Amino acid sequence: MREKSIGIEIWRHFLTAHHEIIQQIERDLRAADCISLVWYDVLIVLVRSGGNSLSLKELLADLVLTKSAVSKLLDRMEAAQMIRRHQSSADGRSLMIEILPKGKEAVKVAWPIYK
Repeated sequence: MREKSIGIEIWRHFLTAHHEIIQQIERDLRAADCISLVWYDVLIVLVRSGGNSLSLKELLADLVLTKSAVSKLLDRMEAAQMIRRHQSSADGRSLMIEILPKGKEAVKVAWPIYK
């Protein structure tokens, strides 16, 4: 039983350290007047896709957020002209998420702080 409690304690320390690191990154991004970490996460997935856009399904697979949270997030990002949503030209059914120039620039500005 002692091994289990040690494992739980190690896990708790990991989660605490992770939380503190994320909070520090968020503070640094805010101090530099950059996008939030969650916006950065979405945009960097799109940048790394190679084609500047992904289907919503592909994007969701690379994020640690629920579909409803991503939908609300994309609403705000689209209003800020970071991304654009449109129907796929390939099948007409898939919703595509495309990074716009303003989103690419935001990633470039945030990268030195994030890294």
